[in-house]
Amino acid sequence: MPAPKKGPRLGGGPAHERLILANLATALFEHDSITTTEAKAKRMRPLAERLVTFAKRGDLHARRRVMTVIRDKGVVHRLFVEIAPDMAERPGGYTRITKIAPRKGDNAPMAVIELVREPLSAKPKRAVVAEAEGATKRSAKEKKAKDAAPAAAAAAPLEIEDATGAAIDDAAVLESAAADDVRALDAADVQDAASADVQDAPVADAVAQDVSAVEVAESDDAAKGAAAIADLTDAEPVAATSAAGLAGTAEASTDAAVDLPAGAVAPNADGSAPAGYTVKGNADSGLYHEPDGQWYEATEAEFWFKSAADAEAAGFRKAGSRKASAEPVAFVEAEYGKGSAEPNADGSAPAGFDVKGNKDSMLFHVPGSQWYDATEAEVWFDSAEAAEKAGFQPAGGAAKQQVDEA
Repeated sequence: MPAPKKGPRLGGGPAHERLILANLATALFEHDSITTTEAKAKRMRPLAERLVTFAKRGDLHARRRVMTVIRDKGVVHRLFVEIAPDMAERPGGYTRITKIAPRKGDNAPMAVIELVREPLSAKPKRAVVAEAEGATKRSAKEKKAKDAAPAAAAAAPLEIEDATGAAIDDAAVLESAAADDVRALDAADVQDAASADVQDAPVADAVAQDVSAVEVAESDDAAKGAAAIADLTDAEPVAATSAAGLAGTAEASTDAAVDLPAGAVAPNADGSAPAGYTVKGNADSGLYHEPDGQWYEATEAEFWFKSAADAEAAGFRKAGSRKASAEPVAFVEAEYGKGSAEPNADGSAPAGFDVKGNKDSMLFHVPGSQWYDATEAEVWFDSAEAAEKAGFQPAGGAAKQQVDEA
């Protein structure tokens, strides 16, 4: 091991430090990764890597040397059989230390030390160097091409002028050829074209009339839809937004209005809350969330209410509150006869039953007695007399089951 640093060691003395490091190394080889303080991780690293070096030898003498530090034979077997083969091609650096957040309480710097069991890259160093040199050459060529770009841009206008002149000459040739083709048309073709135009004129007029009628109808529908959206905008901004998003169809806006509870509005197109609406509502759970609620930020609103009173009027309950039952839960009479009852489904006591009974010990506990709060009731009684009548005895004797009223 390297010479210890100046100053205090780990633990209370040299022997204690050796035991601490041995236990840390044992845990590291057992779990492959442990979390400890940064100081202990750095002090344990040389010892752990030295033990890995012994394990890579694999002979009996090396195993006995490791056994002087790690007393657990199972961990030593794992070190020699499982860990050492993974480190066979690695020349060193068998552990990795990663710093993490400080420990809560004393703010001690913490770290994770782990075994590096990933396979070593087979690429030789010369290949890595060659790859780096190739990247350097490519970057130099790109820089050279970038510097040469302004010079090429300066010479470009001359080439553009030449190309423009050639394009003008080609356009003149094409125009002359087109004129020759027009003059070469036969008179018969011209007459046929004229007759075809005369025959198709009534059909074209009818089609034009139909198209104009369709355009007029569409313009009327668009005007009606715009007027409806304007009315909704004056009455309720959110409903107007919903109608515009549904392409102005009256049927879709009617369905959206039917699905909303009383006093609720739909979210905006981007999912945000309409102005003046701050309470979120969820249709599946039937719950509402106020801005100061625990799950307000994590809840995606399906519709919004102005206040909690509006949400409750629509039949929604506040998130986190239990629904109050209108009628008391009927109790199930236990096997011990009148005055006994089985616990409710949630383990609570039925109404009017406050004496706990334990079927295994056949003891009962009255409220306020010594072990009342720590006892899980398997059966409830309405009084101590009912428990004694059922064959139960007072836990700790009658004196322990008498509550001091003072």
